Amino acid sequence: MKMMTIEEIKKQKEVLGLTNQELADLANVPLSTVGKVLGGTTKHPRIDTVMALELALKSRGIEGSEKNKPKKNDTGEGSREMLYEPQGQYIFGANADQERAIRSNDNMPAPAEEGSGTLHETDRLHGYSVRCGNEEYEAEAHRRENSLFTEPLHTIEDYLALPDERRVEMIDGRFYNMASPTGIHQQISLLIWRELFQCIEDHGMPCSVQAAAFDVQLDLHTIVQPDVMVFCRDPSQAFAVRATTPPDFVIEVLTRSTAFRDRHLKLFKYREAGVKEVWLVSPEKQTVEVHLFENEEEPVTYTFDGKVPVHLSEGRCAIDFSEIRRRIPGL
Repeated sequence: MKMMTIEEIKKQKEVLGLTNQELADLANVPLSTVGKVLGGTTKHPRIDTVMALELALKSRGIEGSEKNKPKKNDTGEGSREMLYEPQGQYIFGANADQERAIRSNDNMPAPAEEGSGTLHETDRLHGYSVRCGNEEYEAEAHRRENSLFTEPLHTIEDYLALPDERRVEMIDGRFYNMASPTGIHQQISLLIWRELFQCIEDHGMPCSVQAAAFDVQLDLHTIVQPDVMVFCRDPSQAFAVRATTPPDFVIEVLTRSTAFRDRHLKLFKYREAGVKEVWLVSPEKQTVEVHLFENEEEPVTYTFDGKVPVHLSEGRCAIDFSEIRRRIPGL
């Protein structure tokens, strides 16, 4: 099954003579989202959005055929609704093996035993991201209703019982290895922390700043360690054994081994927990992706060529990434 690319969707839309508004209505997708996806503003659209647009076009007579309908399983029931892997593509995910097993009618691998402490590899995720040619689509398969994992494997008690030398994060009851950070990663985190700390001090802001390794409990089955975080609603959380109230502002410095986990799993959990602002800092691409969940705005991407405003500070704070780049050899 081959998923349509954005260019193919645009061509099919033109063939059908549909406006963006008509396509948005057919796909039940916001008009603003359709405009951003087809206009190229959204570089990595969510796969469910792309699939909705494709299905809307097919419903109007483009490539409509019985072969695209959900197949029946051996029990006669409709197969579970699942994100599919486009032809020639790949799936990232800790549950990728189970997904392939379902689609090949094999038996699903047995999950890890309760309390076994099994760790996922750092580059595997509880969720999906698929690539089609040069295009990359984001999938929100980590949402509970789309997840193959129906029950969490571990609890807060299991996490706290781990030996101190085993540094992991727990997301939806799954353990994920925390690799030791590189020197560049640490320097970026420390310089950001210093700038935030100084700005909070200079302006007398009622906030506290903290840095990894520091546990933040987002729910009963999720404990993460953001690289840098700011607590304003409850500044005392920065001095607790572990924070049980989520920070207002989180910064994750991406690495190749954790980028997909940070971008998909943790970003989703931060949003659900009520974090207002999240930055995804990519040393490799030298970009800062700013997510403002409180305002439900589309993310804005900055480069390391200048200052990035801290929206939570209402104009009082900004991080000068050009200075960070100047201070760190190799960037």
